[in-house]
Amino acid sequence: MEKIKVIYILGAGRSGSTILGIVLGNLKQYFFSGELHLWHQVQGVEMNNNAKNIKFWESVIKNFNTKEEYLGIDFDKVEYHTSLGPIFLGKHKELVKKFHKQTKELFTVIQQLSSKEILVDSSHYPIRAYWLNKNPALDVSFIYLYRDPVYVISSFRKKDVEQPAKSILAANAYLLLVSLLSSIVYYFLPKDKKVRIRYEDLITNTDATLQKIEQLNHTVNDYPFNKKDISTGLIFRANRIRLKESITLETTIKSNKTSFLLKAIIYCLHFPFVFLNPKNKE
Repeated sequence: MEKIKVIYILGAGRSGSTILGIVLGNLKQYFFSGELHLWHQVQGVEMNNNAKNIKFWESVIKNFNTKEEYLGIDFDKVEYHTSLGPIFLGKHKELVKKFHKQTKELFTVIQQLSSKEILVDSSHYPIRAYWLNKNPALDVSFIYLYRDPVYVISSFRKKDVEQPAKSILAANAYLLLVSLLSSIVYYFLPKDKKVRIRYEDLITNTDATLQKIEQLNHTVNDYPFNKKDISTGLIFRANRIRLKESITLETTIKSNKTSFLLKAIIYCLHFPFVFLNPKNKE
């Protein structure tokens, strides 16, 4: 049986994964699903008033034959950051089997209904990446998306968004933890199935960045990529960008108002990961 092709975006939240997913979803072979780790938690119900979105994801539920068995299972025990310890202790083996079975069926249904060759999942969790790589039914390529930590921290401190704001301490602690876990998991992923991408390169050097990603799956699209009126597609769950029908991709990186002292502290804290994820010099 032919494996299901998936691109998984790992890394920290607020790193631009929704933007990257939307851009990939506008390439002819790709379908951007959004954050599919939430599918079982919310009983497969997406959050969008767009009729096309509702119809598509209702069809996914309708065609998911074993939804009664899997919806509501706490897969966070094998996906979330705190699951790293139990994994090494060999716990939750039965839950892992269920996770593989549920993931295979969910991806199969989405692929059939979207009629696209490659699915894009932007769930972030590095431990989820680890398990997806272990699933024999999937052919997964991985993008470790990294963004300037000053911008990530600033985004986490915003109070005018859906997700709760984080304090400066909590935001830095979260980013350090996820960067560490992502780097560890990324190291053990297959060499020919992974790529590091900086969000800033996606914005300033879009074509070269997308072509770098396409090399993972041996796909070819026409360039230059049109950055205007980009369709957001049929996103299941993601940030509030999902509520728009289209977006325009920024062409430059906006300036950040964080003070010089705070920037210096953030860069010192996250220096190892900034070093591991350098900007594209092209």
